[in-house]
Amino acid sequence: MLTYFIILTIAAVVCLVIGWLIWKKQKTSLIHGYHLDNIEDMDGYSRAVGKSIFILGIWMLLNGSISFLPIISTNIAASILVAGVAIFVIAMLKIQKKYSGRLL
Repeated sequence: MLTYFIILTIAAVVCLVIGWLIWKKQKTSLIHGYHLDNIEDMDGYSRAVGKSIFILGIWMLLNGSISFLPIISTNIAASILVAGVAIFVIAMLKIQKKYSGRLL
């Protein structure tokens, strides 16, 4: 469980920093240029993408933390993580569709 927690914490910190930079500092250079081609509202897009990545980081931190609870097995913790990542992917696809008119 400690290894799981450490890996998730490192990944979460990366997501939190990148999400914050995109969301608050408008660092769209952290997003692949292909995804920015047809974006007209760059401010709204960077806010939505940044918040999504930031929330994913929070999800990872929470998931790593609950992995220490005695009633949570590694399989359950991993399943919760996969569910959160699936929600993140769906949210990103919706954001991309909303702001650029295409999924990718």
